[in-house]
Amino acid sequence: MGDRRLHGRARLTISRGVRGLSMRPGAALTRAAALAWASARGVAAGGGWRRRAWIGLVGLVGAAFLLTARGHGLRLSPAEMVSARHRHDLIAWEVSNLPAKWLSRLVEFLPWTDSLADRQPVVLDRYRELTVQVREARGNLERAVARGEGTTGEAAALRDALLVLEVEQRSLRDAVEELLERAVSAVVVEEGLNVAGGFIWPPVDVRLGLTPDLLVTSPRDRIERLESVLLKPQAPAAAIEEMESRLLAEENLSAVVVKTGGVATYPAVIPDDADLPLLLETAAHEWLHAYLFFHPLGQRMFRDDDMFTLNETLANVFGREVGRRAYEHLTGERLPAAPAHGTEAEDAEASAFTFDRFMRETRLRTDGLLEKGDIEGAERYMEERRLELNSYGYSIRKINQAWFAFHGTYADSPASVSPIAGELEELRRLVPDIGGMVRL
Repeated sequence: MGDRRLHGRARLTISRGVRGLSMRPGAALTRAAALAWASARGVAAGGGWRRRAWIGLVGLVGAAFLLTARGHGLRLSPAEMVSARHRHDLIAWEVSNLPAKWLSRLVEFLPWTDSLADRQPVVLDRYRELTVQVREARGNLERAVARGEGTTGEAAALRDALLVLEVEQRSLRDAVEELLERAVSAVVVEEGLNVAGGFIWPPVDVRLGLTPDLLVTSPRDRIERLESVLLKPQAPAAAIEEMESRLLAEENLSAVVVKTGGVATYPAVIPDDADLPLLLETAAHEWLHAYLFFHPLGQRMFRDDDMFTLNETLANVFGREVGRRAYEHLTGERLPAAPAHGTEAEDAEASAFTFDRFMRETRLRTDGLLEKGDIEGAERYMEERRLELNSYGYSIRKINQAWFAFHGTYADSPASVSPIAGELEELRRLVPDIGGMVRL
């Protein structure tokens, strides 16, 4: 899919309100987070670590439910109203997946269950093969539907073939999730982010599956993230166009529906069609959000836009570094280090096309037009740039103010104008290890 940061696969954190309703930090959201935090630390003064761990887990999971509360009573926001039929039921997802995850861990200890260590090479190799096949099958089906062949015999055959692959993939899911969790946990312990011995709080916990879509809004006269509403995965194209068009026509809002590449629920949901390095990177990214939920940086995530961006960008830095090392733990192979922020555009020849440079130029020019009050001109320019970008082989459906507002959340994205990524990279050079940087 190319650059997953910008092609719709950015990640979301539960602590920023990804509970299917408005993600702006309303009063109810703040109270919910405070209640969950209080429950997690309520026994800090007494009791054993096991009791504290269980109550902390209740607090973390409780936040998953509390954060679904709206910060504006019974009144629906514009984005909530237009997306009512397509909103993702995250409470139902938690109820379905959290118990199943812990049950699978108990089964692993039964005496008649084969050791995962013995099955690891076969399980991992087959899952990686299926990942490629599932991704290709989904792409074939999406293209058939886009051509208007969604009800033809060909499309039905494609759906049947995809279903067969997904059934086999799901049969391996629990084992693969455990392997991912063990690999990331090993690096977390190496970085000194464990509580005592090998105990990690919260435990690394992931669920492989389809990740939700996200409806994002922004004012048209500037790039500013207003709302984000989780939608059911793979929302129909017609429904997406209707939601975006209604928000533009009825509310004069820029809106876009993007795909997510991870959501920091508990367990964190990560895409089942991602390659192994990205799975590990995403698992580490989402775990850090859960970890920071119990520390001042994460608790202040909603204080302002810079703090929000700091949390997300730190999770990106952590995810990349820990994910590479977890990959080495799991496979014995070493991945090349990721390039530093902005070096792709700097290293390329001036005449050569690079995605980062192209997108950064687009963002800066768009900001300039909006500052002059030329909203229509900015929107025409973004559409022209989208078409030009897609001529290089990309497939971005829409670029508008909301698109930049969403991707600009991550300061290490070329869609961002925040200096935070460079500042974090400078800090990382001064600190000997990523664990020490997180603990600062």
